[in-house]
Amino acid sequence: MDGCITNHQITNTLPQYYYQITLKACIPELLDNVPYFFENNRNIFQKIGIHLRQSTYQSLPDAGFAIACQTENSLFVWQAWKEWQLLIIHITTKYPHLPIWYFFRSFKSASGAKTGQIEDLPASPLHQLAPNASLDLIEHRQLTEQVLVSDGKFDLIWLHDREEHVILSLKHKSKPLFRQRSNFQLVEILESYEYGKLLALDRVIMCTAADEFVYHEMIAHVPLLVAQKTVKRVLVIGGGDGGTVREVLRHQQVKEVVLVEIDSIVMKACQQHFPEIASAFYDTRLQLVIDDGVQYVKKTPDERFDLVLVDSSDPVGPAQGLFTPDFYQEVARILSKDGILVTQSGSPRCKPQHFKDFYTSLRSIFGNERVFCYLFYMPSYTSGMWSFSFSTKGTIHPINDLDEAYAGAFVTEHGLRYYTPDVHRGAFALPGFVREMIDDETIDD
Repeated sequence: MDGCITNHQITNTLPQYYYQITLKACIPELLDNVPYFFENNRNIFQKIGIHLRQSTYQSLPDAGFAIACQTENSLFVWQAWKEWQLLIIHITTKYPHLPIWYFFRSFKSASGAKTGQIEDLPASPLHQLAPNASLDLIEHRQLTEQVLVSDGKFDLIWLHDREEHVILSLKHKSKPLFRQRSNFQLVEILESYEYGKLLALDRVIMCTAADEFVYHEMIAHVPLLVAQKTVKRVLVIGGGDGGTVREVLRHQQVKEVVLVEIDSIVMKACQQHFPEIASAFYDTRLQLVIDDGVQYVKKTPDERFDLVLVDSSDPVGPAQGLFTPDFYQEVARILSKDGILVTQSGSPRCKPQHFKDFYTSLRSIFGNERVFCYLFYMPSYTSGMWSFSFSTKGTIHPINDLDEAYAGAFVTEHGLRYYTPDVHRGAFALPGFVREMIDDETIDD
């Protein structure tokens, strides 16, 4: 199980013959057993004198696996789906007499499949599904799912939102409501069975119809109900779904909101399929800017905004620059003297080292006594426990300066579904292990 197989190697060594073996009604318990299939495949190849040159795999616990093996003449890619009891083997080869029926019988026996078929394809599925890139087995497996679904072979598939050691899986209807690859990421809107419609960027869940209000109420109302007398100008970075600005614009004291979103495709998709979330896009107080948030902040004059909300995805891809000390320093510069920065700070459970480093960076800029963490419960995010940071340039305190009577009246007037004054205060009461993570300098991921 070594090496990394790339499409460059495939193109140079395997240009001619393409087959697909589809095995159905397999034994489910076998379809997430990678060691079993590795050993079995090795034996199958050895019986006819084929030597394996490189092998690699990616496992999906309780869901299946993807395995790639390269021989001198051929590339074999196994895709297993435990739920569907399905095993598909893509074979790309330059050898015209590959014993394809031997492989069919051997793989069928190894998987316990009841039925199966062989297809002689005119072009390689690997070239169709993952052109000009390394053979990422997880991406290849997901794209194979899409082909199966588009061919009408299945009605249900799963979205697997992955952290390094944790997966949150949601079953959704096969036909996406929206799917388009922008210049930055894959944008999808899917119809899930548990949480309704969901927005996913690069297969990571951003929001769902069932619980989006939790995230959006907590990012907006915590700072705005603490500083309702001082916040007039608000900058939102990210948040192309529109939920954060929807909540910000409930506050009549806010005179101006600038939303900076790097990906116009996200806004297009949400306006079309999440009109209840994107309902404030036409408010006259809102200015929409399509730009990189990092670059926008750099161009912004000093003390321009009273509140900055960073509603970003995790620190990968287009959002990576929003999690650096240089960026936080620039945000501090554009905040007014009593200005507040609130940014999503991830899950303390899934990525403790990132969580700890994040707060170390903020405290180096705003000071230890002016950076706070608050938690909220987000069922559709991995681990369920998620966090925001609250940093201030002035003396505003996120708990002591809360006017509970005003906040309670606001909740009633706007029919908020998660935020309450009690939730506000309780969110800053951190569990001991979270407090230790923020203060401890020795955490290893």
